[in-house]
Amino acid sequence: ERTENTRKDGTTMLYSNYYLTRSLPYGKTLAAIKAAVIEGKIASIFEVVYLLLEIFKKTSPSIENADEFITGIQELCEDKQLQRIPWQLIDQIIATLKYSTKDNVKNVVSLLMQIRQNTVLSSPNRENVVIKRDRTVPVLSYYDKWAGSEYRIIFKFKHPGVGRCTLPGECGFILRHRTLNWYTELVTRSSYYMNTGVHYHDMISARAMCLYYVETLTLPNGDKLDTVDITYDYDSNYVRGTWSTDRGLFRTLLLKLGLEWEDWLPNGTMREFKDFYVAYNLSDYMVAKQNETESFVNCL
Repeated sequence: ERTENTRKDGTTMLYSNYYLTRSLPYGKTLAAIKAAVIEGKIASIFEVVYLLLEIFKKTSPSIENADEFITGIQELCEDKQLQRIPWQLIDQIIATLKYSTKDNVKNVVSLLMQIRQNTVLSSPNRENVVIKRDRTVPVLSYYDKWAGSEYRIIFKFKHPGVGRCTLPGECGFILRHRTLNWYTELVTRSSYYMNTGVHYHDMISARAMCLYYVETLTLPNGDKLDTVDITYDYDSNYVRGTWSTDRGLFRTLLLKLGLEWEDWLPNGTMREFKDFYVAYNLSDYMVAKQNETESFVNCL
């Protein structure tokens, strides 16, 4: 099991868009993702998939390179103990890509299917509990103009290992998100939980979490679907409500200059933010529980 690095401010890093958007500049290849994993900039296969989607917008790696990539990422996943991507997320991404008109969409879907079929890189639905956000609380402070806005995303969740709990409020956890550097952190300090209606248990782990958000897409043909976001737009505020992928002259210029991400979906697709979710992986707990049961049986 991976160790947690708790900071002095009582948080544990969960996810950093800041690192991701700078770990794979335009023109990079699959090797860049492997390098980012080795350097510790990536903590989950979910993040690997996001970067794959960006690479395939610009190029289409050969089958040999793709197979070599899967083998290399599998070895790194075992060595670095990266969190596996839940099946439900990769299934949503693949379903959304069916609406794409890009020439190499079949290649990226093929690679995503390899990841799904690899038990080291992906985890079945039975191992993950999907938790919907309870509410988001904006935090205003003197430092906002320097450090950007801060939001605390509150989730209610009772880990099956907690057992009977007599603490006030409900079991849960808080994720702190900062918009300037796009850090998302699990809050572990008890003082942050005062007057929130939730309390934190030590067994809750940032390493078991996969934070994502779901949006409602309205495609040009009128089709609608709720799906995990697949457009990694580092310059967008993902709680801004509804927006469109329409590209005017200014956005086209930004794309040419490499200052804005390209989109997998057809031009004119409308997006509407729906909610935040966490897929919490319980495989470590399930294995520990099974070992505990087996030890008990052996003692009889």
